[in-house]
Amino acid sequence: MLLQFCLINRNQAIAFYIVQKMMTGEDVNAGALKYFFRAYVVDRNIREILNAKDFHALQTNATLPISEFKKVAPKYRDVIPVYINNYVNLEQFVA
Repeated sequence: MLLQFCLINRNQAIAFYIVQKMMTGEDVNAGALKYFFRAYVVDRNIREILNAKDFHALQTNATLPISEFKKVAPKYRDVIPVYINNYVNLEQFVA
C-alpha cells in the first residue's frame, strides 16, 4: 500500500524509508507525505513557495493547503524537497 505513493522508480527509496520508520515505531503519516511529495513535484508554484519559505501563501493555495502542509513532520518538509531536487527530473512533469 505504501509503495503506491511512488511516482517513479527512484522514489521507492523514500517509500522504503517510510516503511522502515513505521516498523521501528516512528509515527509517519504516509498519506500526508504522499500529498506533499506529489504537490511539490507537479506544481512549480508550490516549489517556489516552499523554497522561499513563504508559508503564508499556502493559506490560499489549492494544491497544498496549509492544513495538509502541517500534517507533514517538520523534518520531512526539508528532506523531501532535497530528495526531489536531487533525484527527480522535474522537467517530465512540466505541463
